[in-house]
Amino acid sequence: LLASSSVLVAELETILGKLGFIAMVCRGGRAYLQRLRAHLNNCLRNGMRRTTLGQGALADLEWWRRTLSSDVVGSPICMMDDLPTVIPMKSDASGSIGFGYQFGDVMHFSRFSDDTAADEHINYKEMLALVHLAEEYGQLLTGKVLRCGVDNSSVVFNVLRGASACPATQALLRRLADAQCLHNFEIICSHVSREYNEVADLLTRFARLQEFDAFLPSTVALG
Repeated sequence: LLASSSVLVAELETILGKLGFIAMVCRGGRAYLQRLRAHLNNCLRNGMRRTTLGQGALADLEWWRRTLSSDVVGSPICMMDDLPTVIPMKSDASGSIGFGYQFGDVMHFSRFSDDTAADEHINYKEMLALVHLAEEYGQLLTGKVLRCGVDNSSVVFNVLRGASACPATQALLRRLADAQCLHNFEIICSHVSREYNEVADLLTRFARLQEFDAFLPSTVALG
């Protein structure tokens, strides 16, 4: 497919069926199927017999070629005799101020640029926290499972599925997959209501870190 200027839609459908099966055990695979699936669905809707793949679909195919031809193909951590270590984090984002997350002893406090605050939707903004943690602290997660608590059910669905209809959010999902492959860890995502996300919620409600010091739970202090 990578070597062809145009491909049969039926062949693309066959390859996608096989890659979808492999993605169940290949870490990061689901995030690198979305652009291919979107292209195929467009072809099927329009009754096309042959098609030319765009840059996004070709980039996803190249990821698969590189991953499947490597010496080590990352696969999800299998729970055998001993359960892996599960490390929790909780995150949140506001529409106009920024995102924040709580991870072990770390409280990350980040503000959006004006363009991000004005132009991006809330799912994208919520996803930024997960990607930042995976890229910043991935080396601490090797061989472990990161459990992300998010109060946005759409983001939970996007992470578990590895796909989003939004191209910008899908780009973040690919970065999330790359961090997992690089550092060899798993991500699961679960929904938490706001009442159980108090600290992360505070990190998104103030413009300056010192402003919410007085609102922190008694067990948490700035340091």
